[in-house]
Amino acid sequence: SDKSPSASSSSLLSPMKVGGGGGRVTYPSDPESTIDEELEGGWIKRSLSQGSKGMGVLKKLLQERKRTQSLNTDESSGEKSKECPNSCSSSSRSFDLLLENPLCQALSGMSLTEFRESLYCRQLCYKLRMAFQGIHTPLVTGPVKQMQTQTQTQTQTQTQVHAHSHTQTVGRATCTDTKLHLLTLLRGALHQAKWMQREIEVGLVTEVLLMVQPLSKELVDEALHCVHLDCMNRAAYVAYLVKSHHKFQDAQLQVQAVQATVDHGREIQVDLFIHQVVQQFLEQHNPKLAQFTKDLEEVSVLDEKCSVMEDCIEDFSLELQANPVWRDWPDVSEVDMCLQDNLFTYAYEQVFYPNGDSDVLRDGIFKEHLERLSEFISPTHKSLQIPPMYHTNCPWIAAQKHLRAMATHKSPHGKLHCIVTSCKVLISLLQYAMCGEPPGADHLFPVLVYVLIKSNPPSLLSTTQYIKNFCEQTLRGEEAYWWAQFSTAVEFAKTIE
Repeated sequence: SDKSPSASSSSLLSPMKVGGGGGRVTYPSDPESTIDEELEGGWIKRSLSQGSKGMGVLKKLLQERKRTQSLNTDESSGEKSKECPNSCSSSSRSFDLLLENPLCQALSGMSLTEFRESLYCRQLCYKLRMAFQGIHTPLVTGPVKQMQTQTQTQTQTQTQVHAHSHTQTVGRATCTDTKLHLLTLLRGALHQAKWMQREIEVGLVTEVLLMVQPLSKELVDEALHCVHLDCMNRAAYVAYLVKSHHKFQDAQLQVQAVQATVDHGREIQVDLFIHQVVQQFLEQHNPKLAQFTKDLEEVSVLDEKCSVMEDCIEDFSLELQANPVWRDWPDVSEVDMCLQDNLFTYAYEQVFYPNGDSDVLRDGIFKEHLERLSEFISPTHKSLQIPPMYHTNCPWIAAQKHLRAMATHKSPHGKLHCIVTSCKVLISLLQYAMCGEPPGADHLFPVLVYVLIKSNPPSLLSTTQYIKNFCEQTLRGEEAYWWAQFSTAVEFAKTIE
């Protein structure tokens, strides 16, 4: 600023001094233009930071340059185009667009107080807050990454940006990186918004970039400081919103718990209603049930009994579904399942022990075998070798209770439900022992064998045969997996001495 315009015009306006030449400049409509390089490294940046004094020097330089060009256009246009065809025109457009921007001219002579009270500052602060809401992860490297990685929420993000700017300033006049970091951060957010095709966010970040670029570093610091103060003023309201949100979540969980209780009660009532209707239906068909029981007693081969059972279930099912009560029922499969359970209850003795006393004797021998094993079996037995981390929960009484409950059910589906429930409880207990980590199949199987031996459910071999004959072919998914684990455990228990 100490040099006169005439003495410095030749050096300041040369391509080497201004920006290296050749760059495309479309300021201010393009926020990603190469004018940022000139603003960061050239004399224009230093003049803008000096306020109205530097702006006045630039105006004089532009006027002298235009006057010189108008006098020597015909003589020197050919030589200039040969020497620097791209850099001179690019530099000229940089100066023209920069100085002809009325916004840039108005901001250059504005004090910090005037800027703080201006509508421009209020709009910029609001748009910065909106832009910061979309920044949740580090988008760039270097100092900006240090500003972002320490942030957890929107308020912390804005506070860190302002705090980082102040750690590098003394009296808010020696900062060299705040504006560059902010522009880099916004460009990263702009590219991310474009990649995600968020057009509204693209428009917002583009406007913020256009508003930040003509500002000096002092004004950028002041804008960030205003954003920080605004966030601090909103801190109490944000804390109130967070507290209210937590209360709302607690109330929502309570409502969900009550709703789950009501839904479970409704399911029980629906099951009781279906059971009552099916019972009345079967009572009305007692002669047919008597004939069904007689047909089962006349056959002795297991395959024939299974065939008679399947025919009877299909016949009763078609007749029951024709009842007007079930015409508009949403799920008829529940009615079919209840019907099957009742029919298996009527024919339990014939289908559960298809071979009569030989099946009862076989179950008794296997039960005595499990009783002998139960006297000395332990988690450290050589045939089991259960990992020590699970020994604290031994003997897994909750899982044993469901296996013993199989004797109270007379349908194969009811017994299978007890097995599946026992396996689910057991895998959950093992997961709790692992502090949340799911156990592997090699850990589950020896524990399941141990629980099976300790529970020693009655008629275990007949139960497995019963489920295999009437349920195994229709099993899918989770039920099929747990049934395979359980049946394998029964076969393995036969081999332990």
